[in-house]
Amino acid sequence: MAGELTLASAEQAANENTNSLLELIEAGDRVRLQEWVAARTRTELAWMVLALGAGYLEREAEADALHISGGIIRRENATLEQANVQLFRERRELTEKVRELREINEARAAAVPAKGRRVA
Repeated sequence: MAGELTLASAEQAANENTNSLLELIEAGDRVRLQEWVAARTRTELAWMVLALGAGYLEREAEADALHISGGIIRRENATLEQANVQLFRERRELTEKVRELREINEARAAAVPAKGRRVA
């Protein structure tokens, strides 16, 4: 039926009207904004409010998801920082052990006469 209001057509009109409304608001032209609102039916205005509300809720959900993701990332970073500190500590300890073992090995090598050398 021509002119029948369906949910899909109401949502599409609301989105189009909302975009026009936001453009007028951003332009700051109060006269054109008042004329534009006066030219809309109550149904159109109601659907625009619903569309704006739905858009707001979508943005809020996105912001919440980003906030949650940020918290997860911060916890992961803290865990990685702790692991990093532990790994560097272990690296220093292992480096020290390697140095000690080299010194021991060098001392042993110095104590054993080299082949082919005569010991006096």
